[in-house]
Amino acid sequence: MWKALLPSKPEKGDINSVTVNITSDTLKVSEAVADKEIGSISVDGGTEPYSYILTGTDAESFKVEEEKIKIKEALTEAKTYTAKVKVTDKNSKEKESSEFSLTVEKDEIKVSIPSGETSLNLGEKTVQDLCDNVSLDDDNVTGALKHIAKWEEFSSKEDEQTGNFLPLYIEEAKGQAKGTIKCELKGTGTKLKKPVAVDEKDGLIVLQIHNQDNTIEITSEGKETRTLTLSSLELKTE
Repeated sequence: MWKALLPSKPEKGDINSVTVNITSDTLKVSEAVADKEIGSISVDGGTEPYSYILTGTDAESFKVEEEKIKIKEALTEAKTYTAKVKVTDKNSKEKESSEFSLTVEKDEIKVSIPSGETSLNLGEKTVQDLCDNVSLDDDNVTGALKHIAKWEEFSSKEDEQTGNFLPLYIEEAKGQAKGTIKCELKGTGTKLKKPVAVDEKDGLIVLQIHNQDNTIEITSEGKETRTLTLSSLELKTE
């Protein structure tokens, strides 16, 4: 007579389970710093004290301190990091956890329209001389750009002195190495052939806008590229 095979029961004193409780499963690159705690370990069964070893694809990216899982060294690459925890108890009984993961995402570049009285360091003009209730809603620029004639401080080229001009403030550019953050104007009528560096002293940049189909691509190494659309922006002609 055949007997049903029942699952084997853990021997007395075995470690029944190892559970990793992740408290932070997604971080920005700027948050994924050394010694950052991302979770804890709980063990059911076995005999204390326990010892812990990290295993798996990205085991070297983490460390265990007093049942806490922490980032070993700053994680600068945006990706999903995975690992497991192997526990050994006082009597050399072993058990491994299920795989845990931490997703590291690129930081978003912070962009805004500078306040109206902000000097642009291009002659005596301020933001309010160029803008009429211009604001940034997510990545969509709204409001109106005034028509500016013969702005010689902006460019020595006559065809770049008259038109509509959009100022942007990018906080991260301040104090960074020159050229760390760049803006590229794309679309109909654009004359720029390559990205332009944001001023590292004050984080300001002014771009001449030609049409509503223009877009502004803002890039910085290690951060998520942002693209601003101007389709809702009015370009005044007088």
